[in-house]
Formats: sequence, C-alpha cells, structure tokens
Amino acid sequence: MFGPLVPEGSNLAPECQIIPQAKGVKKLEPGQITFVVLAREATQEPNRLVFASVGLARPKNRKQYGYISEHHGFGQTHKKASDFAEDLAATMLASTLGIELDPDKDWNERKMVYQVGERQFVSRSTAQNRVHGCASLVGGTDRNHSPSARCPVAVAGGTAS
Repeated sequence: MFGPLVPEGSNLAPECQIIPQAKGVKKLEPGQITFVVLAREATQEPNRLVFASVGLARPKNRKQYGYISEHHGFGQTHKKASDFAEDLAATMLASTLGIELDPDKDWNERKMVYQVGERQFVSRSTAQNRVHGCASLVGGTDRNHSPSARCPVAVAGGTAS
C-alpha cells in the first residue's frame, strides 16, 4: 500500500508538529518514500515475548530540536518498553545538549516533564509487545500509556514528495 520505508536519524526537527496517526496515514500516497524511525523485533521461538518501542523527547521550547529513540528486544511489558524508550530519548537529548539527566531523579510526575534545573523536556512513546511473532512500532501512547490505534508497522517520521 505504501512506498519504501527509509530509516532516518533520530533528530526531531524544531517546531515539528505531531499529528494523529489516522491523519498522517491519509496523507501518504502509494509509492511515496517515507522516512521513519523504526523499532522492530522478531522471534521464531514459541511463547517468546518480543517488544518494539519508540520514544520521543523534546524541550518545552519547540524552537529547539528533539530526539527520537528506538528500543526493542525480549521479555518487557508494554509499560516497561514505553517507559524505557521515553527515558532513553530524554537522556540522549540531554546528552546532545551537554546536560546530565537522571530519568529516575529528573522526572516530575506532577508536571509530566523531565526537569533539569530550568530546562524542561516533554516526552511520549509508543510500544507494542507480542508473544511469538513480530512486534513493530505501532500507534501512540502518552506517559500514562493510554492505548491508541494499532497498525502493522510503527513509525515516527515524515515523507518526501
């Protein structure tokens, strides 16, 4: 149905707008090249739990770039995979900005942001886990892991005309 998926780097462009998955899919055309950040894992081992997740972190100031992380493997629940992907994205973003971030210490549960001094990072993640088969990045969740629509491939990215 869609064109080739082209793996991309993990930077989120400044002022990038996040739109609902259904709206984004409607904008895709058959054969269109789609740049993605993709997490995928597979197994042929019976009853093996596999997961794939993508996390996103960006400064509250949307004029600055953000970071997208991929995380995949075996044996993690949806919540653990999602939390790890978000923590990884926030940690990597902070690192690129020369800031040391401890996800356990710097997560502000009340404000729902990572906070280091005056700097605040917002985050979100998406994850999928399955038993015996393939898990690919799907739908979206917020930090509270509210479910969203599912699709066979999970991507974070944009398109080229």
